[in-house]
Amino acid sequence: MECVNAIVCTTMDQTNPATIWDSKTGTLIAHFRGKGSIPRHCISISGGYLYASERGKPLIHCWPLNKQHCESRRLIAPGKIECFDFSPDSTHAAVAVSEKLHLYQLSSGRLLGIGAKHYQPISVVKFNDTNNLIACGGLDGMITVWTLANLIQGSDPLFSSMDHNLPISDLTFTSGSLRSRVLSVSADFSCKIFEVASGKLLLSIAFPARPTCLALAPNETAVFIGNSEGGIFEVNLFDKSRKTAEYHQPTEDKDSVFAGHEKQVSCIAVSRDSIYLISGSHDETIRVWHIESHQCVRKMSQRGAVTNLMFRVFSSWNFATGFKPPLVAHSFINPSNEEAHNDTSFEIMVKDDQLLDQILPTSSTCGIPQLSASVATPSGVTSSDQEAHLKLEIEKLKTVNNQMYRFAVKAILNGPSGVANDSVVPFSNVKVRLPNKKKKKVKGSQNDKRPKKDKTKRKKQKIVKSGKVNQP
Repeated sequence: MECVNAIVCTTMDQTNPATIWDSKTGTLIAHFRGKGSIPRHCISISGGYLYASERGKPLIHCWPLNKQHCESRRLIAPGKIECFDFSPDSTHAAVAVSEKLHLYQLSSGRLLGIGAKHYQPISVVKFNDTNNLIACGGLDGMITVWTLANLIQGSDPLFSSMDHNLPISDLTFTSGSLRSRVLSVSADFSCKIFEVASGKLLLSIAFPARPTCLALAPNETAVFIGNSEGGIFEVNLFDKSRKTAEYHQPTEDKDSVFAGHEKQVSCIAVSRDSIYLISGSHDETIRVWHIESHQCVRKMSQRGAVTNLMFRVFSSWNFATGFKPPLVAHSFINPSNEEAHNDTSFEIMVKDDQLLDQILPTSSTCGIPQLSASVATPSGVTSSDQEAHLKLEIEKLKTVNNQMYRFAVKAILNGPSGVANDSVVPFSNVKVRLPNKKKKKVKGSQNDKRPKKDKTKRKKQKIVKSGKVNQP
């Protein structure tokens, strides 16, 4: 199977809001018919599915990568979704509802925790590459970094910062866990870099135009920042000329600017080999840039303003008709349902039978291995009480089935007259007689056993009745 280096794109187009393009040839690989436009920071690819939410609705729709139409199954949040992100290992989902962050387990749909630290709605949510940190940026200019343990336990975030004065436009993590950095851009014309472990501000860069998005090179040597005037700045993170924690990006440095878009740059991404840069704009175009030469090598027109872009490597099997996504994300469970907290079930997909034997004991029935696992019961309910309750339900079902049978027999046998007849025999004693088929008579056959009639006697009887006598 071949690997495909693809570009995932979302636009404000109502009919085809999401598309996948080949980054080398620029040909369209797949397009997904839509459920409305997809806003910024409202898309994720996980477990063979493309997840996206509509603007102003509490729904996350699911598209299999090999199908154009989304499934009827939807992930429903408790409120209007501002933004969301799925962890790289496809185990958790971070959903921002207004100013609160909700953490869900994808295998069961259970709500693990809620983080409330922002004063205004959250504008961007991002996981790190080790799946244990979540960064949030809000319209209040605050940046918070949570660990999964903080959210589950309901404690305070790892750190929070109010160094930005205006809403956060975009942010991202560097590689690593607690030793990583957080990069953010804001409407206050600045880009800031924080240390995750201490929350210390390491560098602040001021720009002549309002930053709207950013992307970090995979080798972490440079960061690319798009602005509202259609340009893209390149900032070298290892520039030795910077000797202070605050730096102003010069406007006359043309070697660090990618110019070509006519309107605001809304999203950018860098390829895994750090050779190409892609950018999407409100001018309804996607441009592919060669980073070393700062030249535009390809331009792709879209039907609406581009909202999200990402580089992904897919297998050609992902787009085949027989492909089945390996991971199914369950619908989010309403936290007000008490039974959902007591009874928790989730799916695990195991390909090796030996590994399956180690996880759960198995029993064999007719040569088919079957899982034997205990059923979770609500707290305070014993097994004997549950057994009595199930027996009572079975008796109720038998009574209802008997009533349905009596009603059906009355309706069929009595007809439209509706004459009541309580003496209805049980269904097991009802015998149905089928009508016998008449057999055709064949002359000279063994079936015709009746004696032949004498024609001379019949003729004499007719003559006597008429009063005539035959003379000899």
